[in-house]
Amino acid sequence: MTPKFIIYFLFGMFFLGCTNNSNEEQKTIIAKVNNKHLTADELAAEMLQYQFSPDDSADFAKNYVNNWIKTQLLMIEIEKKLTAEELNVEKELEDYRQKLLIHRFKSKETQYITDSVITQNEAHEYYQQNKKSFVLQNPIVKIEYLILPSEVEIPQNILQLLLKGIKNKETEDFIFSYARKYDNFNNDWMYFEPLLRNTNLNINDMAKFLRSENKLEFTDNSETHLIIIREHKLSGEQAPFNFVENRIRNLLINNKKIDFLREIKDSLYNNALKYNNFEAFNQ
Repeated sequence: MTPKFIIYFLFGMFFLGCTNNSNEEQKTIIAKVNNKHLTADELAAEMLQYQFSPDDSADFAKNYVNNWIKTQLLMIEIEKKLTAEELNVEKELEDYRQKLLIHRFKSKETQYITDSVITQNEAHEYYQQNKKSFVLQNPIVKIEYLILPSEVEIPQNILQLLLKGIKNKETEDFIFSYARKYDNFNNDWMYFEPLLRNTNLNINDMAKFLRSENKLEFTDNSETHLIIIREHKLSGEQAPFNFVENRIRNLLINNKKIDFLREIKDSLYNNALKYNNFEAFNQ
């Protein structure tokens, strides 16, 4: 049983069924408030946007009709209470229409302006010229993360090599043999505070901790977690370029789109000015 059949059956046969003979093609009216009508075709069109079971279709149809009726009754009350000036929304609608169409035009015409058109040099130059805009609000770190069974103790010589960032056969054999998980997150920067939320540690002064410590160690669910802090930068320090590069690229892409639209406006204006295609009064 299709949603459309359910709509016609439930509402065409049992719910406010009547017909409108003013149109060339007869339509079933399922709700009426003053001179406003909701037809079964309109309801079916809404239903066809979704995939419902028969029961869900009937519930959706009932709620849709009830909401439609309530909206029409509200509009009647609104038209009683508001002045003619307040009811006149043509300017707002035209402004919204223009903004919507400009947005659609901009999206269509600038779809080729993607990350690929921003060069590394261009992004880095923007970073250098706007360094004050890229100051860290929260600490960031580069880390290595190991998870080991709690019964496994890390030999001191291996731990010291790991903390110093020395990778050799000893450390690699230890990690391969015992670590349930190892990740260096592609040597990318990350915020320190969200990292702490995944631990059972309580660090009140993150800046003080990062200045004095280079590891975090805790036990959780019979596992030992070792977080080695390779590098850190504190709040108020300059954000590294590679930490904000994606943000810069998005800014540059948006700027290019704005410039593109401005150029089109200016070009159209100058061309119309050249051929006297508009008039401006009181200027």
